[in-house]
Amino acid sequence: MLVIFGTSDIFVAAMAKIISQNQTSLPKVLQELWNQRELFYFLVWRDIALRYKQTIVGVVWVVLQPVAMTIVFTFLFGNIAKIPTGSIPYPLFVYPGLMFWNFFTRAVSASSESIVANRNLIEKVYFPRLVLPLAATIVNLVDFLVSFLVFTLLLVYFQFSPNLMGFLFLPLALVVLLIFTAGLGAFLASLNVFYRDIRFIIPFALQILLFLTPIVYPANLVGNKYTFFLKFNPLAAIIESAREAFFGSTFSYWPGFGLAALVSLVFFGLGIGVFLKSEKYFADIV
Repeated sequence: MLVIFGTSDIFVAAMAKIISQNQTSLPKVLQELWNQRELFYFLVWRDIALRYKQTIVGVVWVVLQPVAMTIVFTFLFGNIAKIPTGSIPYPLFVYPGLMFWNFFTRAVSASSESIVANRNLIEKVYFPRLVLPLAATIVNLVDFLVSFLVFTLLLVYFQFSPNLMGFLFLPLALVVLLIFTAGLGAFLASLNVFYRDIRFIIPFALQILLFLTPIVYPANLVGNKYTFFLKFNPLAAIIESAREAFFGSTFSYWPGFGLAALVSLVFFGLGIGVFLKSEKYFADIV
């Protein structure tokens, strides 16, 4: 692995401090972020403008990608593999999972590059570096909302009436996903400063995680021998919970969703903690 000389020791030291010392107080971190809220808004709107301003491709791609993936997965897993989805048409079964998945992958990819991509800003101005990965995560909510509008059109097309519980549960599921993604994104952003080839590992890891998460198949198809991997995968519980909220007759997935929320909070605490301990080295290394 290509490592900048001396930076691996710095990152390991930062990890050790997370374990051995108390973190910067949460109120202080929140206060710093609040003081820099205008910068946060600027970064979010800048990324939105770069993605959508004076372009049709950006908006079309947000719609086209999940729809194209839904068509491919429906052909492969719905028609050929004939994965059982009960009374739910397979496109409706797979699309909610893709909504959450696409948000997660885009946010993780963008936030992991957020420090390196803004090296000029970091070298010139002091501000809480945590603003960068958080802004890179939040900006992808726009894509999620567009995907959700497409989901409502699919419901109309298939003349399928979902449960009201699904619409009420969606914001809660999205909050948990945001917590998990923000923590993981902050960790990967700091890791990418010290180990630049992490950018090549992330896409490969996401491809593997896609099939380890019940997106194209229901979780009940996974044997008891492998359910351990799903229990500690927040994405699995979030997607299964959302499906059950929209399409299930009862909502019995609260324990799984509660565990996902707990795991997400742990990821968030560790990810933010590592980031805060290592950010003082960013300007010298990036």
